[in-house]
Amino acid sequence: MKEELFTELLESVHEGGAILRAEMSPSRRSTFEKLDVQQIRANHLQVAAKCPEAVWDVVKPKKKLADKKSPRKTKKNISDQDPNG
Repeated sequence: MKEELFTELLESVHEGGAILRAEMSPSRRSTFEKLDVQQIRANHLQVAAKCPEAVWDVVKPKKKLADKKSPRKTKKNISDQDPNG
C-alpha cells in the first residue's frame, strides 16, 4: 500500500475512534426512514400485473439440481432401449 494512502487511512481510523469516544462530532450524519414493506409489495404486484415478464426472474421457482439431470443410464436401461431408436 502506498505510504500516502496508508497515512490517510490511519488518520481516518483515529478520527473514527475519537468520534466513538465522543471527543469530536462527526462531519455528517445519515438517517434512514423506516421502509413501508407493504407499500413496496403492493407496487411490485402492480408492476407484475402489467408486465409479468419484468419480474419473472425474481419470482420464478428454482429447479432442483436433480430435476435438471437426466436419469442415469444403467446397464438395464441401456439393454431395454430399442436399438432402432
